[in-house]
Amino acid sequence: MNELPSVSIQKALIKDYRDKYSYLFYDKDSGKNNLIVGLKTKEDYKTYLSLLTGYLELKTSLFIDDLIVENNRIYDEYVRKNLKRLNIKKLEFDKMSDNDKETLLKIFIE
Repeated sequence: MNELPSVSIQKALIKDYRDKYSYLFYDKDSGKNNLIVGLKTKEDYKTYLSLLTGYLELKTSLFIDDLIVENNRIYDEYVRKNLKRLNIKKLEFDKMSDNDKETLLKIFIE
């Protein structure tokens, strides 16, 4: 395995994926655009559009999920740094009431 270049390994790993979803890719080897090949009837277009819509929804939801995780990480880091500055433990902060937390967050901004 160490003798294979990483590009060969990557191609081998995504080969099944590309075969299964070949309708979404441009085929460099044959020069065919798989997006327009084989779509002859109205039902073919409907099927293709529904698959494409599902694909875009999935990609969008993954992007949004990643963004939410990143924002939560940034918020937690911000709170942690400011709690450390005020010598308050995270456990104490979690036990505080919502009003106390809001007051502390206002102090953090100052």
